[in-house]
Amino acid sequence: MVREETDVPGGPDTPPDQLTQRMPVTVNPSDLRPVARLQTLRHQVDLVDPAEQRLAEVADDRVTVLDPTGHEVSTFREVEVEEVGDPPPGLVDAVVARLREAGARQPEATAKYVRALRALGFAVPTK
Repeated sequence: MVREETDVPGGPDTPPDQLTQRMPVTVNPSDLRPVARLQTLRHQVDLVDPAEQRLAEVADDRVTVLDPTGHEVSTFREVEVEEVGDPPPGLVDAVVARLREAGARQPEATAKYVRALRALGFAVPTK
């Protein structure tokens, strides 16, 4: 599974301008409020070649979903393999095969924030 990620810098108190500019004009950014907080404990392992060049990283995320009052609502675990540079052909497939041998299941294609919203009872449609 390949998933594109978007990183937008910003603080916790107001939505970043880059995102509010994409919202419909009927939405007032000052009306937005946090509905969830995600805490992620990440263990990352870099896969390197004999010359110590990074080829890929394996990130094991343990995610806790908190409601606005800070109460834990849900937890889940997600393991990601991300290529770095131009790894040799088949590297990611070999890593995924090893993860499966160790008990990893088919990846959840749903973004962390969507999983959090659903855990909090929001009806988030699938595409």
